[in-house]
Amino acid sequence: MTLRSLEIFNAVVETGSMSKAAQKLDITQSSVSQVIIDIEKEYDVILFERLNHGLKLTPSGEEMVKYVKNILLLNDELESALKHESKNLRIRLGATVTVGSTVMKGIVMDLEKQYPDVEHTVFVANTHIIEEMLLNNELDIGLVEGIIDSQDLVVKMAIYDRLVLICSPKHRFYGKDTVSINDLAGEKLILRENGSGTRAQLMEELKNHSITPNIAWNCYTHEAIISAVESNLGISVISQRLVKDLVSKGQLWACDISDADFNRSFKLAYHKDKYFTNTMKSFVQICYNYGRLSEPIEPMK
Repeated sequence: MTLRSLEIFNAVVETGSMSKAAQKLDITQSSVSQVIIDIEKEYDVILFERLNHGLKLTPSGEEMVKYVKNILLLNDELESALKHESKNLRIRLGATVTVGSTVMKGIVMDLEKQYPDVEHTVFVANTHIIEEMLLNNELDIGLVEGIIDSQDLVVKMAIYDRLVLICSPKHRFYGKDTVSINDLAGEKLILRENGSGTRAQLMEELKNHSITPNIAWNCYTHEAIISAVESNLGISVISQRLVKDLVSKGQLWACDISDADFNRSFKLAYHKDKYFTNTMKSFVQICYNYGRLSEPIEPMK
């Protein structure tokens, strides 16, 4: 097998079709089909079941996928090293929305102080999307607040954070230092979209307390959440880092939830086979320095 045949096999797996794989790779369908046939003949295996509605991987095909993904990942790493990393000045960063809105700017600025010529890109999305991009080698490293499921990614705690309840000064919770999580029952919740680590943590706590959430808004931005809460259209649970200034100005009220664990950490995530450049090593160290896990944020007053 050649690297090209592995790329063709992978394209068929990803598209689920030989014709779509051919379009993706800009080659003929017969060329794709012949490559798959040649692999099957050479190793006396069947990689795909040819069904009326499409292709389905056989057990042999599923086993091959595991190896091909890693081989192509390593090849991408090699090409990146040869083309861009001779000075270790290229880094592709992923950040979840809370991270991107609070700490990522300062971390990248510190990285640029160490490496003035660094070529960095930052992609901001929810935890699920960042996880997929790391697995597909579209990012070098991510900083997320949600749960990473894949066993192929290494996850390490880096920066302390805590969720707080926020409401309008007109809301009945205004002036309270703490509320019980049971007080949230029936309240209109203004939350991030599915896939958000913040939302997932709140949903888990509500489930643990047998509370059915009343979700009024699903938002892809914190700005939308904050605007709706300011207008007293509901309450939210959000990172304290996002609302500290607004609380101090009196635009929002924030308090802790006494009987639920809303402490958390922003976590570094990267592929277990990732080759670490000096730039990546510096990014990780800056995150640890920035986090100071031994010095948590003071509770809301």
